[in-house]
Amino acid sequence: MQGLIIDETDNTDKNKFYRLFILVSLVFSWLLRLFRPRASRILKGIMGQCSFFIFVLVMFLSVGTPRFLRAQESRVPPEPEVDQESLHGAPFPIGPILMTALQKDITWRPDWAISIPPDAFALTSGQPVSITLVLEEAEYRVCWKNGSLTEFPVLVQGSLAQVRINRIAAKKIERLTITTDRSWEFAIIRQDNPYRSLGRLTEGEGGEVYFIALESNHTGISETWYDPAGNALEFFTSRSRYAGEDLCIGSLVSYAEGNTSTEWYEYDSFGNVSAIAAAQGRFSALYYQKGYQASYPRYWERQVLEAATGEDPALTGQVQHYTLQWDEQGFLVRMQGFLVRMIEGSDPGPEMSADIRYEYTLDKRGNWTERREIRMIRRLGVLVPSPGLTIKRHITYAVGG
Repeated sequence: MQGLIIDETDNTDKNKFYRLFILVSLVFSWLLRLFRPRASRILKGIMGQCSFFIFVLVMFLSVGTPRFLRAQESRVPPEPEVDQESLHGAPFPIGPILMTALQKDITWRPDWAISIPPDAFALTSGQPVSITLVLEEAEYRVCWKNGSLTEFPVLVQGSLAQVRINRIAAKKIERLTITTDRSWEFAIIRQDNPYRSLGRLTEGEGGEVYFIALESNHTGISETWYDPAGNALEFFTSRSRYAGEDLCIGSLVSYAEGNTSTEWYEYDSFGNVSAIAAAQGRFSALYYQKGYQASYPRYWERQVLEAATGEDPALTGQVQHYTLQWDEQGFLVRMQGFLVRMIEGSDPGPEMSADIRYEYTLDKRGNWTERREIRMIRRLGVLVPSPGLTIKRHITYAVGG
């Protein structure tokens, strides 16, 4: 069984070489014509033959090279060839998941649920093999093997899902298991060439089956979804861009049921996700810009437009602002703002805010394994205590790490 490869090459230098070759050939042919009258009879014959050869070569290159260059140019994922009115919808795009699978680490994003701390999968020391985050309602895990991700959480339709990867090689993916409120299995079932393949997504045992025509290169991934009868369901284009050293998603366009929707992603100079605009909401973060704190957010703004798992429906549409403070060891010590689940059973209002402090339990390497909230709610100008959350982490380290 073959695996999908994401192409990261560029043909710019190759194209420049062929253009330079054509220019040199033209100049050489002109020089032969200029100096031929001064040459001897023998030299004239040699030059005549050379001139004829150069003429034929230049004519061949002038006709064949443009076609060759067009064939060598990176193929941008094409627009859908099917009638957009006939597209009926797919469960979720697979392209962003494949792009995430190629990254070295999982970093926090401002569109994650408020219950996921920004340093959920970050350590202050040690080389981890796995990190498991234990919340009240769910568990999320990140695992590595030989420097590549084998498990990680990813946002699917506004909610975090758990992904497990089977690889053929570091950048060659054979199979994915995606767990949301249901279980999905994605596999590459046919490989036409290294950058074009056919995948199949199956829901559980005996559930829905979808087929996905995939095309990938350094610009991104295009995917067309079909049902088993061959009817087109939806078309996605995931455009990639570099953020730091990782190839990340820059935009996601979907076409279904005659509608087009686009998600946009922005990154800061350190590769952190700084802004996301999607159907689920608008999210942004401002990070520290130096040292080990370069991946820590200090200001966070959220506006959830479509409530998903882990989000309070009462806050849908409201703009939430948070400020975060970190100490010199890299621990989050305080967060202030308008938070989810501030007072159980009450409707949140603009006059209510929260001030949260944190306490930690550390392991021998100085990484936190339990984080407890000391939460105070400001209601009508008065701070009152409120139940806080306790989050646990299970960390497995590499031998000698």
